[in-house]
Amino acid sequence: GKYQLAAIRKDPQAVATFCQKVPKGAMIHVHSSGIITTKVFHDFFSRKNYVFRPQVILKKAAPGQRAMLYPEEIEKLTKLSEKKYLDYSKEEQDLILNLFVLNPHKIPHPFPRFQMAFTAKQGFTLSDSDRYELKMAGYFAFLKRAQEQKVLYVEFTDAFAARIEKDVEKYRQLSELLERQTGVKVRLNIAMVRDENPIDNHQLVKSIANFISSSQDDQFPFLGIDMVAYEESKDALEAGYLPYLEMLNREKSGRPFLWRTIHA
Repeated sequence: GKYQLAAIRKDPQAVATFCQKVPKGAMIHVHSSGIITTKVFHDFFSRKNYVFRPQVILKKAAPGQRAMLYPEEIEKLTKLSEKKYLDYSKEEQDLILNLFVLNPHKIPHPFPRFQMAFTAKQGFTLSDSDRYELKMAGYFAFLKRAQEQKVLYVEFTDAFAARIEKDVEKYRQLSELLERQTGVKVRLNIAMVRDENPIDNHQLVKSIANFISSSQDDQFPFLGIDMVAYEESKDALEAGYLPYLEMLNREKSGRPFLWRTIHA
């Protein structure tokens, strides 16, 4: 054949090149809150040059909080003063950026350290437009890497649908924009935090289901709903029983709904 696999296996660089060129098909459970690399963060924080507040992060990592840092991270962070991002040294900037990722040499990590990767943005004061800009930068950087790796299709999961009737066109345009500019087909999944108010979540599921049932839209951008939570202590069914039962009831009655996943 075109590729001599036996020879490729003997050369790590050839293996890497081969794996990059092989078409990958699809990535179907990609949380957009977790795709932003340290490079994207660094470029964004450098451009905005916001003030970083280490004391905010230290409070979020205090005993009894959902997020945590390792002792060596706390020690270094305690020595940082509050100032603009570009006023920090390269070593200090790296310390800040590493709050957003998990050290691959320290596997496995406890869930609260994973939680810090999402909490760390609170060290900066970001406006809604800032958060949108950062998220879009994350989308495009991720899809560029996906396209280079010959990935053809990606499903992003995020808290997309607070009011689905109002927002559906906006998110259809988002998926079309990402696909048009990267060449990777994009669809969306709705993330629901199941340990928030179960009554509100139940109403959200009903509104989504009713909208889908009444819609004639064959280009509906959402494919699934993902029930997420702080996984250290919340039981999947107990915390999300009302919306889960609503989904199950609609499935059993044959009414159209979305595919479902749940973080246990």
